[in-house]
Amino acid sequence: MSSPKTHQRDSTPTLLRWRSLKRQSLAITTIVILCLLSFLVSGLPQSTSGSRSANRKPEEPARLSDAVSVQARGRGNPTINLSDGHQLLTSYVGPEELRLALEQNQAEPLSLASADFDEDGGPDLASGYGYDGRGIVTLLRGNVDSIYPNAPEAKQRQANGTFTAAPFLSPAQVFDAPVAADFIGAGDFDSDSHWDVVVASRTTKALYLLSGDGRGGFASPREIALPGVVTAMTTGEINRADGLTDLVIGVTGERGSQVLVFEGPEGALRAQPEVFDLPAPATSLALGQLDRDYTMDLAIAAGNQLLIVQGRDRKLSLEESLRAKVAPAVTSSRAWGASGSDHDASDALRYAGRNS
Repeated sequence: MSSPKTHQRDSTPTLLRWRSLKRQSLAITTIVILCLLSFLVSGLPQSTSGSRSANRKPEEPARLSDAVSVQARGRGNPTINLSDGHQLLTSYVGPEELRLALEQNQAEPLSLASADFDEDGGPDLASGYGYDGRGIVTLLRGNVDSIYPNAPEAKQRQANGTFTAAPFLSPAQVFDAPVAADFIGAGDFDSDSHWDVVVASRTTKALYLLSGDGRGGFASPREIALPGVVTAMTTGEINRADGLTDLVIGVTGERGSQVLVFEGPEGALRAQPEVFDLPAPATSLALGQLDRDYTMDLAIAAGNQLLIVQGRDRKLSLEESLRAKVAPAVTSSRAWGASGSDHDASDALRYAGRNS
């Protein structure tokens, strides 16, 4: 029989081994927990996403319909050749009432504008609609895979089944507009370096600005009063090009028919418009370099009159004393077609566009 001292000495190695095993078990347990934790964290967004979409029909990639909507193939020339047009099939995300109106073809398509609203390097498409006395604006993001189908990213999407050759991606974002979008334009109208959208109706004395956020979203519409109902609208560069999109609007009101030119270094809609009186309501507007000068000119179709406003440098970024010395714009006009004929100056603009 061993003494207590001998027993204590003999049990020491056993105690040390037990403590060592305990530390090893604790280390192994910690490693297992960390591995499981990282697995659970990485899987959490997928589980959450799955639970949110459990009650919603999965969204499919945008695709083109098999049926031809517009016959265009073989009708071009050596300069421009178009393929047949196909309907773009997409889902919508936005207010329920507006989404259903689009899906059930209850909204009337009225206007189109293109810009890189989400700033990913590809052009997007903004569409204007009329519905139930108000408007709808949709945004379709451009699909870079349709331009570069052989890029590594496109090849990867082809492998996992998410590739689409459609020019735009699904779903389309849906935004509410106060009026039917008879006219829509795109540009940085508030000089915040993000593309915006403006919409106007033929029945309203106002313009509505939807400021872009650079991520494909828009702020609530802001109303800008006009001196008459809108009859025509265009966007682009006028006078000396400064890299900011200008806005030209034809209106008819108590002061007669006019064209308003919005331009300025702080954004077109932060400036007071330059006003041109017209002999009749403007029915079409076009911006371009119509002579040999470097400035951009404005062509206006008003009744059977074709008016040209020659571009000039208004020196809008300089001080007031220098701006006051700028001469008024030089305008010219010519009649297009006989009075009372079926042709008006809008035909002249279309003809000029075909031959420019």
